[in-house]
Amino acid sequence: MATTTKPEFEAPAETTKLGSIVVDWLTTTDHKKIGHLYLVTAFGFFLIGGLLAMVMRAELARPGLQLVSPEQYNQAFTLHGTLMLLFFATPVFAGFANEIMPLQIGAPDVAFPRLNMFSYWLFAFGGLIVIGSLLTPSGAADFGWTAYTPLSSKARTPGVGGDMWVMGLALSGFGTILGAVNFITTIVCMRAPGMTMFRLPIFTWNILFTSILVLLAFPILAAALLVLEADRKFGAVVFEGPTAGRFSGSTSSGSSATPRSTSSPCRSSASSPKSFRCFPARSSSAISVWWAPPSPSPASPRRYGHTICSPPGRYSCRSSPL
Repeated sequence: MATTTKPEFEAPAETTKLGSIVVDWLTTTDHKKIGHLYLVTAFGFFLIGGLLAMVMRAELARPGLQLVSPEQYNQAFTLHGTLMLLFFATPVFAGFANEIMPLQIGAPDVAFPRLNMFSYWLFAFGGLIVIGSLLTPSGAADFGWTAYTPLSSKARTPGVGGDMWVMGLALSGFGTILGAVNFITTIVCMRAPGMTMFRLPIFTWNILFTSILVLLAFPILAAALLVLEADRKFGAVVFEGPTAGRFSGSTSSGSSATPRSTSSPCRSSASSPKSFRCFPARSSSAISVWWAPPSPSPASPRRYGHTICSPPGRYSCRSSPL
């Protein structure tokens, strides 16, 4: 007959303090938690961008209504486009990639967990710098999210708000580049045994092709933003010099718009319900579907050239009355 002895004192239940939970989330290298952080932060930027859109629509509700000044309207227009395209659509893709891609290929984590955490914080601080430009005495950038020169030059847009917009965007771009390197390395080098490239789910293929597009285009974007800041801060005279012409004046905007627009079909097809399945049916893993994600890639140079040859036609972002 077995006997059990009851302990004289029961061990107290282990409690986790709120501070330790916050520190754990802020310093985590777990790909699932970092994916959560990407999605939550991107949704926060989405709410701010949506609020700016409501301000713009309220201003245009009736002719003659003056809720905000023309300068403030241009600032709202610039920040709305920047937040929605660069700080919502792109990080949402990175968030789902962190959450799902390692699980689909059988990897315990991404290839470089600390680099993954560093990439997120570059994105988060870049977005906070851009939003923080609203608190400057001169206000936020008001030259549009395409950053055409000479509209984005120091002479046309003085004040520190434009500088914060440029450097915040460059900081976020570096985080996107590092994240793309991490995703490509994880997919190529950390697949489970037996998981060949042509057995990868469609979602993972989309992550791979989008990351390749990022590595091809985002370094140009980051370089253009740094050169634009050198023009504004140090008088480098690259985009606004006497010999620059309209080619240099449109380079920064072409570098900004093209990477996002050409990689967006990959992100949208990656969001298909069939793409998230770890064991897709043959119909969703056919060769024709594999070749769908990279199909927008050849159009990238053409779109970039088209943007370069399209100089700005107006100096105001506000719609003119008919």
